[in-house]
Amino acid sequence: VTAYKRVRDDFIDIQLRAQTMRQGYASATNDGLNQVQTALAEPGDNTPPNAPNITGAWSAAGHALAWVYDSGPVWPPDINPISAESADAFTLSEVNGSSTRYTLIERHTPPVCRR
Repeated sequence: VTAYKRVRDDFIDIQLRAQTMRQGYASATNDGLNQVQTALAEPGDNTPPNAPNITGAWSAAGHALAWVYDSGPVWPPDINPISAESADAFTLSEVNGSSTRYTLIERHTPPVCRR
C-alpha cells in the first residue's frame, strides 16, 4: 500500500458531534438533578441511615403547610395540603401520596401572647 484515502461524510460527522454533545449535556443534567434530589429528599423508608438531618419549620399558608428548611430556600417549595378534621385535628397530605394525621394533645399559649 503506497497511499490511502479517508472517506467521510460531513453530514454524518456533524450529526455525530451534535448527538454526543446532547448526550453529555443530558448526562450532566441527570447527575446534577440526582444530587439535588438526594440533598433535598424527605426522610422515608428508603432514606440511607447516614443521611444528614433535615431541619426547618412549618408555616401555615392557607389550607396548606409549607416546610421552610433551615438551610435556606429551595425550589419548588415543599407545600402540603391539609384538611381539617376538627378544631383539634388535621391531616397533612405529602407529595409522595402518604398522609399523616395530627391531633392536638394540649393547648398552650405562651405568656407573651396572652392578653
